[in-house]
Amino acid sequence: MCRTFGSIYDLLVVTSFYLRYADTQHQFNVRESDWGFTSFMPLCELYDLARGYLVNDTLIVEAEVLVRRIVDYWTYDSKKETGYVGLKNQGATCYMNSLLQTLYHIPYFRKAVYHMPTTENDIALWKHSFGFTEFILQAPI
Repeated sequence: MCRTFGSIYDLLVVTSFYLRYADTQHQFNVRESDWGFTSFMPLCELYDLARGYLVNDTLIVEAEVLVRRIVDYWTYDSKKETGYVGLKNQGATCYMNSLLQTLYHIPYFRKAVYHMPTTENDIALWKHSFGFTEFILQAPI
């Protein structure tokens, strides 16, 4: 699994009423290193005095750039890393396995699972069942 850094930006135009007009956001990464737009905001909206964007020929534009660690899930091979592709099927449980794996991608569900009372043996079973649990435990929720 490849961990790299990328950036996320927000570009905003602020009104005189201190409301924000957020028009664009994008997350840059290795695959998407160049991104733009043809029109940020229609000029008719910008010049409309009732909207409050232009005051005394002044326009306030805010730009926010965040640098974040990005995990490249496309290169992660669970079978190579753990020996498993998903949950082991215990008979006719494939539908339940699919549901659990789907729910596991919801951060609050995953957090609830981690806060369940367990023993050391249970933790080992979870790590064995969910191949990349150790990685997810390190990821922010």
